[in-house]
Amino acid sequence: DEIWSNAVEKIVKFIKNGESVVLLCLGDTSIFASSSNIVRIIKHNYPEIIIKNIPGISSLSAAAALNGFDLVKKGETLIIKECPSSNSELTSLIKECRGNKKVLAIMKVGKRWNLVREALKKEDIIKKSLIALSVGMPNQIIQYASQYNGDVMPYFSLILIRFD
Repeated sequence: DEIWSNAVEKIVKFIKNGESVVLLCLGDTSIFASSSNIVRIIKHNYPEIIIKNIPGISSLSAAAALNGFDLVKKGETLIIKECPSSNSELTSLIKECRGNKKVLAIMKVGKRWNLVREALKKEDIIKKSLIALSVGMPNQIIQYASQYNGDVMPYFSLILIRFD
């Protein structure tokens, strides 16, 4: 909260001095995004400031498209969750989605990769779980989780899981 408030103060100061401001975001601008919180605070505290959002392609859509992965088919539901921090929560989430025509997108895997990898193996879905790291950046990796040998993932990481 303090970081967001400090960012808001700096942005508003420039605007009040007659400057135009751009808040350029790395990552998805409306999915678990710091930029969403900054914009929310500005809109609430300074409703006179005009904000224009220019959307990009979400990492979920880009990763799926780049690998020919059907993100959602007719009759399915896409569930987007921040990566759970416990094995039991992750396993429950996987089981909930498995039998209900749900595709699961898990965001911000990063440091929790070992926990996630073990759950994917235990649930026998590691070969059909797509990982995407640093989507849109020069070092992007998009491959199936069973092919990934690293012990950690970068902050900008996600997993897409189909249960069909």
